[in-house]
Amino acid sequence: TDFLALREQLARDVQHASGLIEQVSLDGQTYQTETGTEADSLILRLPAMDSNGTVLPDLYDVAVYTLQNVSGRPPSLTRQLFANRNAQGDLLMSVQGSARIPGTRRFTGEVVPPSPIGGVGPLFAFDRPIVAVAREVVLTITLQATELMSTRRTFRQAYTARFRLRNS
Repeated sequence: TDFLALREQLARDVQHASGLIEQVSLDGQTYQTETGTEADSLILRLPAMDSNGTVLPDLYDVAVYTLQNVSGRPPSLTRQLFANRNAQGDLLMSVQGSARIPGTRRFTGEVVPPSPIGGVGPLFAFDRPIVAVAREVVLTITLQATELMSTRRTFRQAYTARFRLRNS
């Protein structure tokens, strides 16, 4: 269920995205879409929309997907949404703001970190390794789960989903 919720949200964000962002500063923190062997972050620029679905000119929302460590446990995949931004990521106080609600959502409790040595590939991969010309986002996630009561063995489950960028 973790993967299905993540796939649905990421599909919606990628479909609405006007593109990927290579690097952006949001509220004093810098985020970067990584394209290397340990690509565990993705930043999408979404045109801001009002409650009727009308695109608001020169206003954007930014969705940041990253792995975040939680004290002593495997990392979890988190989506942060920053609303009402200009193209550079600065907060704009607009008369009519975006209908998207900013905030953080944790999707998965225990993601096995990307490791090319251990046979697990990058969390996010692109059909082209340059953010500006990427046309597809591929999510490969390996979840670590625990069996119920009896054995308490841990096992991994890998999932993959492919998303095509709308404006490519």
